[in-house]
Amino acid sequence: MRFSSLLYIALTAGVAFGHGVDYCSQLCQSVDSCDSSEQGSYCKTDGSCFGMYHDGFGYEYQPANAAGMDPVYCPMVEHAPGKVLIIYTGGTIGMQAFPNGTLHPVPGYLTDQINNMEELQQPGMPEFTVLEYEHLIDSSDATPQNWVTMAKTIEENYDDYDGFVILHGTDSMAYTSSALSLMLNNLSKTVIITGSILPFVEPHSDAKRNIVVSVMLAGKYTIPEVSIFFDTVLLRGNRATKVDASAIQAFGSPKLRPLATIGVGIDFSKDLMLPAPSADLSVQTTMADSILAVRMIPGLSSLLSLDVKDINGVVLLLYGTGNAPSNDNFLSWLQKLDDEKIPVVVVSQVVKGIVSLGDYAA
Repeated sequence: MRFSSLLYIALTAGVAFGHGVDYCSQLCQSVDSCDSSEQGSYCKTDGSCFGMYHDGFGYEYQPANAAGMDPVYCPMVEHAPGKVLIIYTGGTIGMQAFPNGTLHPVPGYLTDQINNMEELQQPGMPEFTVLEYEHLIDSSDATPQNWVTMAKTIEENYDDYDGFVILHGTDSMAYTSSALSLMLNNLSKTVIITGSILPFVEPHSDAKRNIVVSVMLAGKYTIPEVSIFFDTVLLRGNRATKVDASAIQAFGSPKLRPLATIGVGIDFSKDLMLPAPSADLSVQTTMADSILAVRMIPGLSSLLSLDVKDINGVVLLLYGTGNAPSNDNFLSWLQKLDDEKIPVVVVSQVVKGIVSLGDYAA
């Protein structure tokens, strides 16, 4: 069957939105005084864009040093250590075992541990502040309202910090990173989400490394998007997924290679760099809930009995390049969604490839 007569969006995961553009020159074109100048802008050896500053209200071009303004840094180029806000939302990383063996978050524990980590006190490391939420959650309990809270926290502290690290549980981390990537529009600073498979309290935990590397990246490099750092890779937030529930290498990005790989050094994929934002940060906080996800399986019974009047959207996980059954029950259900003007997003169940509706008759 063809979906062109209905409201469908085909997601082609794996497409990079930036293509190695000259960030400073591109940003210069969006500021009239820079665009009309003879000098223009370029990435200096200290990692900043020549003449470009940000005063909390917008970009300014000052070929001479501008007092009271923050420099604009070139993406994926090391610069002087800045200030990082660590936002602790909950998750395994800060949990401890209760007498019955179950893990629970312990208010104040992880914040104290981070503030006393010797690794974060070393010369050349960014300054940091830990903001612990009053109600720490298991990420399985995360809701769109939690995403709104995180986005507002970043917005409220945006001008006071150079980068942000969100400590989060792993179960819904990829959902949070995807949501925030769409909520934080015109993002020009680094936002990294991380956590751990093992609690910080465990001697062999992966928590310390994930925290240290995330803070280092957020405070010494401009990576103007939402990303996930885990183990050795920095992944685009809306291309990452949890791939292993019991391994330290818990996250992957099957349709897009890492933004950076951290080994002895840092290997950035600079051709994946996003374009410079042309406006100030704006935050989308209106979120729809009641989204229905349907994974197609052989023999799926009729969906017509489902009450769709309270559904705000449907995600269809279809076969291959977006193929689905052509039986009357399924077609009638699609027509019902169309009649109710309920938007539908089509994705593939396959790990790699793209959605291409209409390739097959089915």
